[in-house]
Amino acid sequence: MNMDALQLRFFGGLLWYVEMRNRALERIRTCPHGSSVFDVRMSHDLYFSYLFGAIDHVCDHLRDDPTAQRAFNYQVAVGFGDANSNGYVRELRNEIVHRGLDLSAAAHSDSATLYVPCPPTVTDRKRNKVYTSPFTYTIQLTTHCNTAANLAIDAMLEGLDLFNPAHHIVGEEETVAAIGGSPVIPDWVKAMIPSAFAGMNYSAVAEEVAAARIKKMRALLGRSETP
Repeated sequence: MNMDALQLRFFGGLLWYVEMRNRALERIRTCPHGSSVFDVRMSHDLYFSYLFGAIDHVCDHLRDDPTAQRAFNYQVAVGFGDANSNGYVRELRNEIVHRGLDLSAAAHSDSATLYVPCPPTVTDRKRNKVYTSPFTYTIQLTTHCNTAANLAIDAMLEGLDLFNPAHHIVGEEETVAAIGGSPVIPDWVKAMIPSAFAGMNYSAVAEEVAAARIKKMRALLGRSETP
């Protein structure tokens, strides 16, 4: 797989992680009074799973560029805060995702919205290190984490020039070849491709798709404006 294809796959995967993370964050922000335990637990599980899923996805993509990988990790860590805050966020994720921590029972309500308190402390897996919460409620913590991760992801994408539409345009021949070689697309659909492509302005469609991908990513990272 060539570099452009790898970049496209990476960007598409990152879109999924960030969108799922943001949807979970919105559920945490707007969790209504009377929500089920399942919904409260699920929104927190999804948020921390996809927050670190996005971070790990970037690190995996940068594995052949250790300098860029270190710079990204450093920016995330600085954004999260000091060593205690970084340890707290990461170990809270582990408590929720890997050790089954249920935050729902302690939720507070103002009769309209539920606010889930952050556990005062969390420990590492060996119970040797203790980290204290830098925030009172998970809505404060998750909003803070989003801001930090967004800045680091945005800078990384800028560094890779992945806000440039040129890197998101797939050529017509590549698209036709991919469709023709797909084992899951029915033959009758493949047979329609030549006539379908003959009736469209492929270049215009490809540019529109590329622009839409970039616009969506910027919006998910809180940067909907055009640079």
